[in-house]
Amino acid sequence: MKFTDYLTRRIHPHARRSPHIDDMSRLLSFPNWPDVIESWPELRDWLKQHNAQMDDYTTAERAWTSYKAFLKAEGFKSCQNVPAPCAAFLEAYRP
Repeated sequence: MKFTDYLTRRIHPHARRSPHIDDMSRLLSFPNWPDVIESWPELRDWLKQHNAQMDDYTTAERAWTSYKAFLKAEGFKSCQNVPAPCAAFLEAYRP
């Protein structure tokens, strides 16, 4: 699951509501999201390239932390050392 998919899932009307819905929606409005984001520093650098506001950094860092916890809880592995393009994959998945 890509980070942008996670954000979309969090702001979906049927998802558990968060006080940061509008902030996450603003994050999703940035154009040209990369397919793979491996780390918070990589996301932070990408936001800097897109002239993000300070609130965007705060929202992105919180969302990134939640995203990584979600992946871990759901049994998704990291994309590290996996041929591109990877957006995290389920451990139990075996084609």
